[in-house]
Amino acid sequence: MPRSPQTIPAKSEVLIWAREASGYTRGEAARLLGLRDPELAAIESGEILVTSAVFQRMITAYRQVESVLLLPYPPATDPLPADYRTTGTAPATLRPQTLLVIREARRIQHYVSDLVAEDRELLLRAELPLASFSDSPEGLAARERARLGVTIDMQQRWSPGAEAFDQWRACVQDCGILVLLKKIPWEDCRGLSLWDEQLVPVIVVNSEDADNARIFTLFHEYAHLMLRESGVCITEPVLTHRRQVELWCNSFAANLLVPSDELRRSVETCFPDIRPADWTIKHVQRLAVTFRVSRYVMARRLKELSISDFYDKHISELRRFDKKPKREGTEPPRVRPEIQRLSEVGTGVGAVLLDAWKGGLIDAGEAADILNLRTDDLQPFQERAEMKRRRRSA
Repeated sequence: MPRSPQTIPAKSEVLIWAREASGYTRGEAARLLGLRDPELAAIESGEILVTSAVFQRMITAYRQVESVLLLPYPPATDPLPADYRTTGTAPATLRPQTLLVIREARRIQHYVSDLVAEDRELLLRAELPLASFSDSPEGLAARERARLGVTIDMQQRWSPGAEAFDQWRACVQDCGILVLLKKIPWEDCRGLSLWDEQLVPVIVVNSEDADNARIFTLFHEYAHLMLRESGVCITEPVLTHRRQVELWCNSFAANLLVPSDELRRSVETCFPDIRPADWTIKHVQRLAVTFRVSRYVMARRLKELSISDFYDKHISELRRFDKKPKREGTEPPRVRPEIQRLSEVGTGVGAVLLDAWKGGLIDAGEAADILNLRTDDLQPFQERAEMKRRRRSA
């Protein structure tokens, strides 16, 4: 007589919560779990218990640990950040990959905030100004640039691309803001911000952006934090309230990275006789490299200052440059886990966890767990993080 499959007494409402939190419809989840839709419906209605084999597949598909799926009721969760994406260029709902990134970002936010509550020396408290739409984005951008301590000369000494982003990221992290770099479906969002008065603020930048485009996303989300808002953003607004918010955040980011007076001086030096209609992508590119920003940002600033009309004529082309190019026909190079994870969490999160570990606040297992590393990877992660610190201070 065949043995009945082992069943797990998981609560149906918890299983529904886990599926919905992962962003899957019941039909999508059923296919991932190797079930027919009516079978999953019966499990979620409580008519039948989930088998051990299907339960293990749920742990993997929903990215939840066993103890959470065995809770007696769904856990309390933070609401999703406000959706500032546009209906014209973004899908109606966030994809499961994006929801997972938000969940991981919140996990880090809560964990680091708990550590800092125990030891205030681990991270400088973020003292972001409280901003509103009545504030001039240009004036506020000038004040924040000064507070970050970055001059135009410093900015132009950085190598375009990865180094420029890393330097700006470090400046923001030094102000007590966690900056994560995570792979998110590019059409879903370019970045997001997490704000809570009781928690350390977090910015997530999409690693699918080209390096220089990441810098604009970083300061667009920085502006959201000054407005005391959490948000999921694409940064090309079309709707009324969203348009007001996103245009203000865009203007702040563009003014901080490319101050008006400095841009006018560069145009006069490089292209003294050029007319608004004469600009080409090569002209825009030359100035973009000078300021270590994307071609999109530079074309936008030239439009705002009535210097060039290139932006309006070529916005689609400019947007395409913002996406990190794909390597056709080749496998992406394998990256050591400690290098990949440091790139994702940044030296801000890394410093907090390593200092908490060295100070005995957490053990190696806890530090490795929050970093999604093996304990054997923790030492090379520390060495890599300290090397980046030394390189920046040199």
